[in-house]
Amino acid sequence: MWLRHYHLAWPVLALSFTACERTQPLAPVLEASATAGSGASVKAPSSTSAVAASSSQINLSWRDHSSNEDGFEVHRSTTGSSGPFALLASTGADVTTYSDTGLTGSTQYCYLVRAFRVTGDKTSYSPFSSMACSTTPASAPPAAPFDLTAEAVTWQIVLSWLPNSTDHDGFKIERCEGVVCGETDFAVIATTGKSVQSYGDYSAAWGTTYTYRVRAFNGAGDSAPSNEASATACFVEMADDGTYYCRTN
Repeated sequence: MWLRHYHLAWPVLALSFTACERTQPLAPVLEASATAGSGASVKAPSSTSAVAASSSQINLSWRDHSSNEDGFEVHRSTTGSSGPFALLASTGADVTTYSDTGLTGSTQYCYLVRAFRVTGDKTSYSPFSSMACSTTPASAPPAAPFDLTAEAVTWQIVLSWLPNSTDHDGFKIERCEGVVCGETDFAVIATTGKSVQSYGDYSAAWGTTYTYRVRAFNGAGDSAPSNEASATACFVEMADDGTYYCRTN
């Protein structure tokens, strides 16, 4: 018995494999804020100014550039623009002025201002504003100078005196003609700086006697006058060696 062999031809299936491309998941977008959950950050105030209103008060003002602040902090330095600065006061939202009172006369104060925003138990701050400084005027006139002397030398009468205060801004030189002068006879002939303690009166006429006095002054006014000192402007002559000298008679 013959066996018939059948060859079954199985269809070849052409399978096509396409490589799958792996892609990374998109990175999350992070929104920065001054404090988590606080929303947009607050902006720094600007145009800060400080104006002395009196010897004990300085008025501050600034421009508000935020619409979401809860207030402003005012920081102050009493040791100049280099600081250190310490928190002086806090204001409410939209407040753009502050008056610093109880100050000392003849003292410089410097200020910085920043906005703040409170969300829950977190507080965010803006950068500080530009600095503003102001010096309070003196609270009272200075004490009168003392030990005024007057000496006639060639071409001038030289005055010297001693200060009796540290809060003065300078001195006023007063002069009258003659030895006995009333209050209204004196007139200011010069104003000097704070550290000056002598003055040469080159406008004195030869042979004329003058009486002088000196007052210290500051932002609060003039001191009482110093003691009076008198001298007669000498006649100037030239010696044989070409030098000049005072002729006394």
